[in-house]
Amino acid sequence: TTIQPAIDYFAYSAAIKYHKDDQPLIFGTIQAYLKDAKERMVIAKKAAEKMGVPMGFKLVRGAYMCSEKELASTLGFNSPIHDSIEQTHACFNSCAEFMIEEIANGSGAVVLATHNIESGKLAATKAIDLGIKDERQNLQFAQLYS
Repeated sequence: TTIQPAIDYFAYSAAIKYHKDDQPLIFGTIQAYLKDAKERMVIAKKAAEKMGVPMGFKLVRGAYMCSEKELASTLGFNSPIHDSIEQTHACFNSCAEFMIEEIANGSGAVVLATHNIESGKLAATKAIDLGIKDERQNLQFAQLYS
């Protein structure tokens, strides 16, 4: 999380600079194990919308949890990591739902990168319920385990 703002800045700056049409070219990664993941996603999405830039995200649960907690503890900060795996699951699912609704309204794109079957089912059901068609390229599912 210490360098995440810089990573986000580069990703979103590239998205602004290199977009050519209404399809995102650059995708920023949102790590759902971070407590501020949903807030950062919503802020980035709304800011991009105001600029007329299509925004794409790759949503993952995350990695580096041990080092993140250790660094926060060493520096005397509260942990930026959700307190439980259930909270991480809830954050991932909430972020996925937000982006699927945005896609259904014609805005943005998301790659749901997960090996969690329940999250995949929830997202697929939401997409079907909102009438998102198979040929729509703005919603992608990706597995993390080979």
